[in-house]
Amino acid sequence: MEDIRRVFEYHGAEHKSVFCYEAGLPLTVENVSKFSTLHPRCGTNFLLIVMLISIFIFSFLDGRM
Repeated sequence: MEDIRRVFEYHGAEHKSVFCYEAGLPLTVENVSKFSTLHPRCGTNFLLIVMLISIFIFSFLDGRM
């Protein structure tokens, strides 16, 4: 679990960097640290939401397709 935690820490740091870049600020530690780790256009969040919705919907279909 420690490795997975580390991956998500890097993922959050990427979000902070993207926010800083989109704001037009130089990518410095001071500037990047001001931003949130939650990015509205994160592909990972989208995939997790689609997966959860799919599990929910297909659990009711019970092999009828």
